[in-house]
Amino acid sequence: MNFLLQNLFEMNRLWMRMQHIGPKDKATREANRQEVNMVVGENLVRLSSLQGVDLQTYQETVQPKLFDLIQNCKDPISQQYLMDCIIQVFPDEFHLHTLEKLLEACTKLHNGVDLKTIFITLMDRLSNFATSQPSIIAEVEKTISIFELFRKYIDKIIEEQGIAMELKKLIELQVAFVRFSIKSYPMKIENVNMIMKSAVKIMQMQPAKNITEECLKSLVKLLVIPLETLSLSIFNLADFPTLMQYLTPALLKVVAKKIVMVFSQFLCFINHRLL
Repeated sequence: MNFLLQNLFEMNRLWMRMQHIGPKDKATREANRQEVNMVVGENLVRLSSLQGVDLQTYQETVQPKLFDLIQNCKDPISQQYLMDCIIQVFPDEFHLHTLEKLLEACTKLHNGVDLKTIFITLMDRLSNFATSQPSIIAEVEKTISIFELFRKYIDKIIEEQGIAMELKKLIELQVAFVRFSIKSYPMKIENVNMIMKSAVKIMQMQPAKNITEECLKSLVKLLVIPLETLSLSIFNLADFPTLMQYLTPALLKVVAKKIVMVFSQFLCFINHRLL
C-alpha cells in the first residue's frame, strides 16, 4: 500500500512537470501526459482493490494521504482528475462514512477546478447507492445527515466562490442537488424548499448581464424536476414563484405547460377514483 501511495506521488509530480517540459509539439506532449494520467488512475484502482484497504485503513491512512497529494500539487487539472478518480474507484460506503472530509477537501481545491462536476458525480453515485442499499443509508443517517452535509458545503461554495463561479454551473449544481434530494429523500419536500431558497440567493447575487438564456434554461430544469416527481406538492415550495419571475416569456410557457400537465394528470386520477 505504501509503495502504491509513493508511486502515486511520483507519477503525479511527473505528470505536472510534463506540462512544461518534453516535446515542443503540444499534441505529443499532451499525449505523453495522458499516458502518465492513465498510470495514475490505474494505481488508484489497484490501491482501492488491495485486500487490506478496509474502511478504517481508508479513513486513517489512505484518504488523508491522497488529500495531501491533491492539495499540494496546486494544479487544477491534476486535482480535478484525482478527485474524480477517488470518487469513482473507492466504494460508495467509504464515501458515506468520510463524507464531511471529502466535501471539505473539495472546498480547498484550486479555483480552476470544476467543483460542479465533482459534486454531481458524488451525488449521483450516492443517490444510486441510497436506492440499492437503503439499510446502509439508514444506518449512516443515525449519526449524520447526508443532505445537510451537502447543503452545508454547497452553501459554502456559493458564499466563497459565488461571484467568481459561472452562474450556469451554480444553477446546475442546484439542479443536481434537487435530483439527489428527491431520489434519496422522496418524502422530504422541505429539502427541495431549502434548495430553491438557495437558488433564489444565487440569482439575487448576480448582475443582470450574467443571467443569460443558457442560465435560464438550467433554471427551468430546476423548476421542472420537482414538477415531474412531487406533482401538486410544488405549491408548497415558497420560492418556486420567485424563481419563475426570472424566466423569459418563452421559458415561462415551458414551465406553465408542465404545471398544467401535472394538474390535468391529478384531475384524471381523481375522476378515475370517483368513478
